[in-house]
Amino acid sequence: MAARRKHKKIDRTGVLPRQLTGIVKLLAFLLCLFPPIRLVNALGDEGCADFFGALEGCFVLFSLFGIGMNRAVSNLIRTRIERYGITGAKKIAGQALLTAFFVSVVLALLGAALKDVLFGSFYALPFAKMAFLALLCALVILTLFWMLLGILDAFGRRETAGRWILAFGVLLFFAAPLIAAPLDAYGQKVGALLQNTSYQAAYGALGAAFSVLCVSLLCTVGCGISWIKASHELHQAEYGSSTNPAADRSITFACSEMGL
Repeated sequence: MAARRKHKKIDRTGVLPRQLTGIVKLLAFLLCLFPPIRLVNALGDEGCADFFGALEGCFVLFSLFGIGMNRAVSNLIRTRIERYGITGAKKIAGQALLTAFFVSVVLALLGAALKDVLFGSFYALPFAKMAFLALLCALVILTLFWMLLGILDAFGRRETAGRWILAFGVLLFFAAPLIAAPLDAYGQKVGALLQNTSYQAAYGALGAAFSVLCVSLLCTVGCGISWIKASHELHQAEYGSSTNPAADRSITFACSEMGL
């Protein structure tokens, strides 16, 4: 049984072939491009300037940590699974999620501290601050979602990760205008009361940012459930959570050699 665990490898092909999974991801990416196009009609020029200025600032913060960690964690977990089994890989996945959470929180706090400088002097979009703060909250959730996609891929659930990417694009396609429109109408009332039409654009951009937050939260929760289910199935397939004896012997030999 130990020998079977030692040489066990995860079938990462899943139900969908690699080429079809790539097509699904491309379709999801294209769907994520359409909501901004629809928002141009919903928010107007000033509202789009506020939203996309805030989105650009949030993406700069996300690029500092989240972009490359997805593939790096996936490769690390995949190697750990093939050498030592599921138990150690689950610990690495948990540590990766915890690290991603704390780093993204730090980046979000940094962005909140710099919002006056970014949108007061650099972008010259003072009414984009509300949308930027909402996107900073989404930054933490999106980082976890991006990390969970890499973990699912490492656990042999590439097709599941592709489905969640597609779900993110579809939900954002419908949610962005639906949530932005009511807040845009509310901002119009606030702007009429305060005699400043910029509030309509600011609240519309806030609605678009809030739609990103809601969709990110929903997809992250679903992706986390998929990961828990996948790890449980792989754990059962390995006939228990006992450690690999070959790995224990190699570690013991290495420690003894260092001691000598």
